[in-house]
Amino acid sequence: MQKISTLNRKTLMFPLAIVLFEFCTYIANDMIQPGMIAVIREYHAGVEWVARSLTAYLIGGTLITWLLGPLSDRIGRRPVMIFGAAVFALSLLLILFSWNIETFMLWRIVQGMGLCYILAVGYAAIQEGFEEKAAVKVMAMMANVALLAPLVGPVLGAAVVSVWSWQVSFVLIAVVVVLSVIALYFHMPETMIVDKTKPASPISFKAIWTDYRTLLAEPAFVKAAACMSLFGVPLIVWIGLSPVILIKDAGMTPMEYGLCQIPVIGALVVGNVLLMKVTDRWPIARPVQWSPYFVALGLVLTAPVFVFPEHAAWFITLGMTCFAFAQGFAFAVVYRFVMTSSPQGAGVMGAAVGMVLMAGYALELELAAWLYYRYAGQGLFVMLLIFCIFFFILLPGVIKRAVLQREPTDITH
Repeated sequence: MQKISTLNRKTLMFPLAIVLFEFCTYIANDMIQPGMIAVIREYHAGVEWVARSLTAYLIGGTLITWLLGPLSDRIGRRPVMIFGAAVFALSLLLILFSWNIETFMLWRIVQGMGLCYILAVGYAAIQEGFEEKAAVKVMAMMANVALLAPLVGPVLGAAVVSVWSWQVSFVLIAVVVVLSVIALYFHMPETMIVDKTKPASPISFKAIWTDYRTLLAEPAFVKAAACMSLFGVPLIVWIGLSPVILIKDAGMTPMEYGLCQIPVIGALVVGNVLLMKVTDRWPIARPVQWSPYFVALGLVLTAPVFVFPEHAAWFITLGMTCFAFAQGFAFAVVYRFVMTSSPQGAGVMGAAVGMVLMAGYALELELAAWLYYRYAGQGLFVMLLIFCIFFFILLPGVIKRAVLQREPTDITH
């Protein structure tokens, strides 16, 4: 298909169909987080299983990503995406049959596989289907819709567990996923151009390994992907640990916990909206060039946990609000830089990015949880500081290469 450069009601139906599915994959975590305290009580499990629910979900997000990218490069994005949405709907219902915390976590891993389809197939289709600045704006718009999940998810999840059991959350989400399957069927085009005059590349472990080995041997891609993973650390830590920080340690109710998500997620939305406003007027790299200043401010706002540990929840919330704005303002551009850092197929690159992000987030969240449970807010701050330093080191090189790749004169702007 011809790349789309103009955004209107007709051209936006395609990304909106994808983002409805994406919304469901996110809210399947955010809506259950307030109910995780009830889950561990029902299964007589320890508090450490609260963060592990997200860790299991992220692990699932890495399990089949490696296959989906090369597979969609060969047979197309559309059939793979529709199949993945249907399987995700089924997995939401299967978790209702859990009989202990271990089986609950097993189904969380299975549900997490839904993320694989978004990261390896959905985002690749957007990058293929739209021109560069249009793609950045579409990704920002998709993020705003998807961000309704962490914004309304905790509040809705808290309301559900206040009236019904945590199982009801998964049933409600499954209904919405079915709607996303219908939307994808009617509105998602095939964005990958298949040359039918040439024989299809074989789908084998050797061919897949060759694709990834070639991609991971490219320093530009590896650095950009690592930078992207580091950029997302604060927000993923917040999503995973905020129930413990706010409900267990700060003594908030589930509803108060949900309300505390509003400034963080609201800042993320504001950042995305601002990115959409400036995309047509600024050089493509400028939002990323500004992001380190907001990240540094987030560290400054979190630092008082050392002086006022009894108020750590409030300082962490303030810092995360600033981190969230930085991510909203620049993450879509960083993703575009990653996806244009190599000539490899978009499916393989999307899958590789997805695996780097999910594996990185899972390890980073486990480290953050370990540090927080032992050293409270101070341990969490030290981790954020170290990861942000690595981000500051990698980012200039990623920006420089991206600007040179597009227009050398942009370096001076």
